[in-house]
Amino acid sequence: GKWVLLNFWASWCGPCRQETPDLQRLQARRLETLVVLGVNQQESRDKAAEFVEEYQLTYPIALDLSGEVSTAYRVGRGLPVSILVDPSGVIRELRIGRIDEGDLSVLEAEYLE
Repeated sequence: GKWVLLNFWASWCGPCRQETPDLQRLQARRLETLVVLGVNQQESRDKAAEFVEEYQLTYPIALDLSGEVSTAYRVGRGLPVSILVDPSGVIRELRIGRIDEGDLSVLEAEYLE
């Protein structure tokens, strides 16, 4: 019943690190209507846990150890990638590269208001 923002990332990815605080703020603002779901791309549980602790993330993180989820969503090696899925499961937006507060404001106004 909620929107989902899938965010594919890795701890070594500079733009991923830059956008993470913005995604955390978005999740805090939209608890009732949106779930940010971070998908760590092929790193160990320990690496992902260090990242979560560093950024004090409260949204869920999935581990894509084999790359199977990334392949299913056609996410290549270019990270980050964010995919907005509506409550019925339809992909509404695909963003390749860093997503910032301005981009998130546009998505909120267009889909979440």
